[in-house]
Amino acid sequence: MRFLVFTLLLFLSVNSHAGDSCEVSLNYGVVVTDTQIRVLGEHGRVMYQVNEPAQLFVRGNWIELTSEQEEDLGKLSRGIHKVVPKMILLANEGVELAIDTIEQVYGGLVKDDKSQKKLQKSLERVQVSVKEKFIRSNDTFYMGPGKLEQVNDLVDRELEEQIENAIST
Repeated sequence: MRFLVFTLLLFLSVNSHAGDSCEVSLNYGVVVTDTQIRVLGEHGRVMYQVNEPAQLFVRGNWIELTSEQEEDLGKLSRGIHKVVPKMILLANEGVELAIDTIEQVYGGLVKDDKSQKKLQKSLERVQVSVKEKFIRSNDTFYMGPGKLEQVNDLVDRELEEQIENAIST
């Protein structure tokens, strides 16, 4: 059973380095619907699929489970059904709230139209990146594979300095 849980959770890996750096990487995509969880590998191929209430497929092959394994898989499935939609909604709403706040604060501090447009472009890149990774379509939730970029990677260095200068003054 530990192998089963380990396998299903392999899609998420977190690597922490010394200092304040933390890299989060999703090795697999995850699709969650009302009755199903699919873990997607390369080229969108289904690696693992859990159907309600506790039916497991690994690379298209049905895996027969004991009663205890079915119970454990059911608990894991309910947890994923609870967490993934909340993560996706939080990511999208959080980035929208952060962007609105940054635009209002920066707009109140800096009246330079050129730098405000530059800020908006950078913030749009951040928003697009998040929306491409965390998707909700009706009752289907999708978290895409790949690295979750640091905001520092998406925001222009020169713009970052301008924001710091505006806030410090």
